[in-house]
Amino acid sequence: MPSTGTATKTQPKRREKTPADYLSDALDDLEKASEKAGGEVADRIDQARERIGEAREDLSQRGEDQVKQWRDQLADAADDILRELGRVAVRSQRTDDALTELGKEIDRRKAELAS
Repeated sequence: MPSTGTATKTQPKRREKTPADYLSDALDDLEKASEKAGGEVADRIDQARERIGEAREDLSQRGEDQVKQWRDQLADAADDILRELGRVAVRSQRTDDALTELGKEIDRRKAELAS
């Protein structure tokens, strides 16, 4: 089919539900059920809501801990990459003068880091 030259709107990408989203939905459902229930049933529903809330907080904390761990690993990898790039820069030099200049720059940088 030929193009008419009109732009088509794309549907926004739906975000997949996370476990925390499902837990929030379950809490909402339990709240509604608790409002309709009476006595002992309402008490048990409230207890279940508390336990789900605690699980959701724990899940959130674990997620934050995992993200921190990944960031630390990426930072370590970045240092390794920078070192390797430095080695490549040194190996790519073609003259003694260029290597001397790099040596001076390395000495300057070491002095900056030491202060």
